Amino acid sequence: LSNIENVGDKFMLFGKNFFDFLDFTASNILLPISGIGGAIFVGYFMKRDALYVLFSPYMSDFVFNAWYFLLRYVAPVCVLIIMINELLKVFNG
Repeated sequence: LSNIENVGDKFMLFGKNFFDFLDFTASNILLPISGIGGAIFVGYFMKRDALYVLFSPYMSDFVFNAWYFLLRYVAPVCVLIIMINELLKVFNG
C-alpha cells in the first residue's frame, strides 16, 4: 500500500491541495463573513429593546450601550479589516 499514489496532491486550487483550500476558505473567508453577518443581524435587525431585556440582568446600562455601539459600528469594520489583512498575506506571499 505504500506505493499507492496520492491523487489528492495533484489537484491544486490557488497553489493549495483540495483540503488546504477548504481549510483556507473556512478559516479566512467563511468564519469572518459569518461574524460580520451575525454582528450586522444583531446590531441592525434585532430590536434594541429586545436585546436590552435579554441582557439587562447581566449588564449595566453603560456596558449595554457600549456593547451595542461596538457591535453595530466597530466589530464589523474590525473583522473586515482583519479578514482583508489575512487575505493580503496569503495572496501577496
